[in-house]
Amino acid sequence: MDHQDLPFERLVEHLRPTRSLARHPLFQIALSRADLAPTSTPLAGLETVPEPTRLSIAKFDLEITVADEPVEGELAIGLGYATDLFRHETVALLGKRLAMVLATAAQRPETRLSRIDLTTDEERRWLTKLNQTGAGSVPCTVVQAFDEQTARTPDRIAVTDGTTELTYTQLRSQAERLAHTLRAAGVGSETAVPILMARSVDLIVAILATIKAGGAYLPIHTAYPLARMRAVVAASTSPVMLVDKTFGEHDLVAEQAGTGRRILTCETDPSGDAGELPVVQPGQLCYVMYTSGSTGEPKGIQITHQGVVDLARDPSWAMLPEDVVLMHSPHAFDASTWEIWGPLLAGGRIVVAPPGDIDAAGLRGLIQTHGVNRLSLTAGLFRVIAEGPVDAFQGLSEVTTGGDVISAGAVERALRNCPEMVVRTTYGPTEMTLCVTQYPWRSGQQVGSTVALGQPLSGTRLYVLDQFLQPVPVGVAGELYLAGAGLGRGYVGRPGLTASRFVACPFGPAGELMYRTGDVVRWEPDARLVFLQRSDDQVKIRGFRIELGEIETALSAIAVVQQALVIAREDQPGDKRLVAYVVPADAATVDVALLRRELASRLPDYMVPSAFVSMDAFPLTANGKLDRNALPAPVYETTADQAAPQTPRQQALCRLFAEVLGLPEVGVNDNFFDIGGHSLLATRLVNRIRSTLGFEVGVRKLFENPTVATLEPRLGTAGPARPALRRRSLSED
Repeated sequence: MDHQDLPFERLVEHLRPTRSLARHPLFQIALSRADLAPTSTPLAGLETVPEPTRLSIAKFDLEITVADEPVEGELAIGLGYATDLFRHETVALLGKRLAMVLATAAQRPETRLSRIDLTTDEERRWLTKLNQTGAGSVPCTVVQAFDEQTARTPDRIAVTDGTTELTYTQLRSQAERLAHTLRAAGVGSETAVPILMARSVDLIVAILATIKAGGAYLPIHTAYPLARMRAVVAASTSPVMLVDKTFGEHDLVAEQAGTGRRILTCETDPSGDAGELPVVQPGQLCYVMYTSGSTGEPKGIQITHQGVVDLARDPSWAMLPEDVVLMHSPHAFDASTWEIWGPLLAGGRIVVAPPGDIDAAGLRGLIQTHGVNRLSLTAGLFRVIAEGPVDAFQGLSEVTTGGDVISAGAVERALRNCPEMVVRTTYGPTEMTLCVTQYPWRSGQQVGSTVALGQPLSGTRLYVLDQFLQPVPVGVAGELYLAGAGLGRGYVGRPGLTASRFVACPFGPAGELMYRTGDVVRWEPDARLVFLQRSDDQVKIRGFRIELGEIETALSAIAVVQQALVIAREDQPGDKRLVAYVVPADAATVDVALLRRELASRLPDYMVPSAFVSMDAFPLTANGKLDRNALPAPVYETTADQAAPQTPRQQALCRLFAEVLGLPEVGVNDNFFDIGGHSLLATRLVNRIRSTLGFEVGVRKLFENPTVATLEPRLGTAGPARPALRRRSLSED
């Protein structure tokens, strides 16, 4: 109040804020005190009373006015708001919460503001009811559940990869034979056995054998660079490693054999007695999966048998013996948990996709050939497939897609093209055994502009909390914590990290833990849980959770790099890409090819940035902090002016390359992946080539021939596009 006469223009001149027509330059919320004392101006022959002024135009996003009431000790509070930003119900609830704060402050002035409960009694009852999801499935292990299912359906086909198929009895027999060999080789309770194998029936045998032996399977992504594989295997004390013929001569296998670790395959002659295998407990480890770590090293997440059984048997899926599920996810990612154990614990059938990336045409072929009726896709791949041919999902009864941000348009398009199909959206971190929420979308439902995170799975509880672990009210942003079914056992060899993410749960029985996700979310009044942002530097790119710190650490380790910063940019809607900003050491010129090569030797391909931007120094704010908003957008340089297309087919390909990448032009010698391309855009490109030019080009062929100059001659051998597929019922099997 001492400075109320300072001209507003003087403040703007001094502070020089970034100006925008969309908002007030200095602040968006105003709190003011008004003097509503009745005037005493006499008007002859009239009796006067004060009347509040009502404005039809909002000066700010939100304006709160406080005035003394005629009754001593009371305040009148008025709220004005911009109607294009707020609903009336939202502002009314905000006013109610403000009244709760003021009442508590007046009645108990010693109370800390952070301890004032802003949830109403109705909201507390609503949130409590929302988390009454039961206790999950009964205590059980994956081994027990599989053996019980085998007894019910001994002769039903359990798994096939197109060339080999095994019944439930055959799968159990082969797995137990290998399990005895693992036991004889020293695999004991919770031994994490590294598995380096391509997708096949043998992979399923190896996984089942490992847990039957009492161990936990440790899948190694076959596309990981050698350095990444070494880091994953180094944490395992297993005396054996399981491989197949494809990787028998791999450098990692040779290194492990040199350390004394025994290398086994599914064809290894059985050894050990044929006695009883160990009894596995529900709380024992079932698998260990590694994800990106902020310190520069991947972190291993430990998941129990009970967690896997709870996921597979959740009533949401209602898996049936008639279900045929496609396993196409890398077994080193948690999506494979649902693809493997969902059908196997329900008497269904797994169809194992061929090794390598699968494009839209490949998916359709597998669905048609094997009668697949259930499919799981990452949010990014789901969007690409949904935007492709209208028959992409024909034959499916349900497609499941997961992530914190799922394209509402893709969901609507998929349902419009396949009205009999269910699109089930899911959300959840690897630490909670794949997912914790789901929602089934059906034809005729209005998806809206945002796909919410869904409803809790059986036995799972969701808490949206503030920094003091207090529940936040509906409509208020908070961090999401998860408890109950599916909770993992922390990280391998990382007690500090485990303690920071798996914290005591104040809402459950003594000793219960809950997982801190780092996701900032908000409850909507209609019970929808909406993702807002991350509270840390973790991002999700094309279905993979990535710690940006790990990429920055790897970049900073390269000699020519002085400083490195990596962010996720979405310069085109729906296309989020990693961009690295680099300050060279000793004024050296950044060799982008060198940086790509070095990172590709240490990190998975999905963690290698799409673009590298060289800078003299990183931009800073007036306070000396990094100004991320001032980082320039990457410029993808092409050779269009030097290598123009020469034939009509080259011209068409260059046009499609440019459209998919969002570039004005592309030259015939430009490498698709060096100018911003990645695996999902590759899938989109081959879809466009088929629909526009009529040629069937697989993603693998594009990876092998990433320029127009090398791809165009191979169109003649690619074969014409496949005809539209007819719907096939399960009764035709």
